[in-house]
Amino acid sequence: MDLVATPLLPEGYTVPASRNEDPSRRLRRLLASKPYVFGPGVYDPLGAELVMYHGFDAVYFSGYSFAIGHLGTTDMDLYSSVEIADGARRTVAALRKFQLTMAMGDPEKNAAPVHLEIPPVVVDMDAGYGNLFNVQRTTDLYVRAGIAAAHIGTRSCPSAAATSPARP
Repeated sequence: MDLVATPLLPEGYTVPASRNEDPSRRLRRLLASKPYVFGPGVYDPLGAELVMYHGFDAVYFSGYSFAIGHLGTTDMDLYSSVEIADGARRTVAALRKFQLTMAMGDPEKNAAPVHLEIPPVVVDMDAGYGNLFNVQRTTDLYVRAGIAAAHIGTRSCPSAAATSPARP
């Protein structure tokens, strides 16, 4: 792992060079170099930090898990693209902060720095949240949030997740 200095940390501390790599480019590089890229599903920043800490390749930000974790209900389109994009944005921001925190270690406790790669985040886009313009808007929100990739389903609204009892 290549390490580089960053103006976000005191002199002498470093972070993985991949911090400065575009998330989608990083995901494509991982896909080209491995037979598979494993990304456990999460619904919040803490779950993503655990995935990162344990060295997984990617993070999957699940719409179903987000609905259960934040709204207490199944994935029935009760949330919007803006809510999912904001949750994903907070998750990416938390991963970037967590990387800096771990790169510092804990000098008071003589804990050495730990250099963690920021895993690319893949986000569920349901069925696109409406028409073509909604898909464009959601894509723009995801890109601005620092998302590496998204997947879009073909089912009509409301969608029934694979783990939902409502699935036909």
